[in-house]
Amino acid sequence: MHDTSLIVPYAIWGDEADDASNRAWLNEVKALLEPLSSGHFLSEADLRFSPERAAGSFRPEDWARIQSLTERFDPTGVFHRYPLA
Repeated sequence: MHDTSLIVPYAIWGDEADDASNRAWLNEVKALLEPLSSGHFLSEADLRFSPERAAGSFRPEDWARIQSLTERFDPTGVFHRYPLA
């Protein structure tokens, strides 16, 4: 992350029957906050559902370097890449 603040909306519930409505609420809150966001802490990015969000955890130049190093040192994908590269 590369800014001065961290705001993390959480939703916790006990009944699996409420999964869809609670996830929908959480997605609405995240959408409202997105215009204010400069990125997100990698472990809080919910990458299971949106692996492409990994890039938002790094400054653009750092993400480009990670991609470059991955291509250089692991061009055939021997090492596990999820979700970083």
